[in-house]
Amino acid sequence: MLKTLFEKVKLPRPDEIYKHYPHQLSGGQKQRVMIAMAIACKPQLLIADEPTTALDVTIQKEIIQLLKDLQQETEMSILFISHDLALVSEICQRVLVMYQGEIVEQGTVKAVFEKPKDPYTKALIRSKPSQTRRLKKLPSVIDFIENTVDKSVYTKKERSAFHQKIYAKKPFLEIRNLKKEFVGNKTWWFQKNSVVKAINDISFELYEGETLGLVGESGCGKSTLGRTLVHLEKATSGQIFYQEKDITQLSEREKKSIRKDIQMIFQDPFSSLNPRLMVGEAILEPMKVHQLYSNNSERKLQLIDRYETTKRNVYGGAIGYMDFHGNFNHAIIIRSFLSKNHQLHYQAGAGIVANSVPESELQEVYNKLGALDKALTLAEEV
Repeated sequence: MLKTLFEKVKLPRPDEIYKHYPHQLSGGQKQRVMIAMAIACKPQLLIADEPTTALDVTIQKEIIQLLKDLQQETEMSILFISHDLALVSEICQRVLVMYQGEIVEQGTVKAVFEKPKDPYTKALIRSKPSQTRRLKKLPSVIDFIENTVDKSVYTKKERSAFHQKIYAKKPFLEIRNLKKEFVGNKTWWFQKNSVVKAINDISFELYEGETLGLVGESGCGKSTLGRTLVHLEKATSGQIFYQEKDITQLSEREKKSIRKDIQMIFQDPFSSLNPRLMVGEAILEPMKVHQLYSNNSERKLQLIDRYETTKRNVYGGAIGYMDFHGNFNHAIIIRSFLSKNHQLHYQAGAGIVANSVPESELQEVYNKLGALDKALTLAEEV
């Protein structure tokens, strides 16, 4: 039965994964385990709250098809909660659009998507970034509602000049023949340890100011690569050159120094944030660890100045991360990351860009990060 469930949700190596703990799985694999748990009892009502968030597109399609098949088999009802408009249009018959706690529009999928009535629904549908032109500023949902979209675009000449400037320099980061292997569990006493090749002899370069996309199926090694870059995992072999220095050979003291320059935004904000710390404390903590500025008052002033906020937005820090939804928690992680003087940023699992934050909210994060001070509190006294 368990093996059948694992196969249904496309979990690799079911016999081995059955004996793993959650921390040994990738984000996408953990999501698939949750789906297997939910469908194990063949429920009559399935509340699917972002069930495919951490999954790659190919597995996402398979999971959606699985839910459809189970629905036909058991006649179960599904309440499908998602920010992914394309996914909603594919699986649902009817759709409800919520905004600030209220249902602002409802109807059949065809009616809502082809003839939206509410300004918020129209803005959601129009907020998907264009693939044919690159805007200088990504518009947010509010921009569409208030008709304040900046339509200026980067010309081919501007983009060409930008690329020439980037690639005229030496690589900022260079990976050479990097490998990371994990030893699996033994089934029998005298059996040899199985080896999982999470990263298998990869090489690439990253230039200063460049954004490099790393894509692949869940469990293919994307997040392991990021963890290896920041020394949360030790490379089995290979070299990592950061500013022409091999950082695989650093001492513990040198590793601490380099972590200030190379920062990582993790896929799951709930496991990244300490539940005992208030939001303000969490944001200030990395500045204290790396001894940036002389005291907490100066650190808070630096953050306020950086994001052009006023002191009235710094009201206490008496709010914990559990008081926010997942996307705001991701924003807190970003703020914590930006509180350091960093030079390299690795985004794990594409957690924020592709998997967990709606495009409309992602644009808010990129363009209006400073305005988040009204929602994210900084501690007055840490």
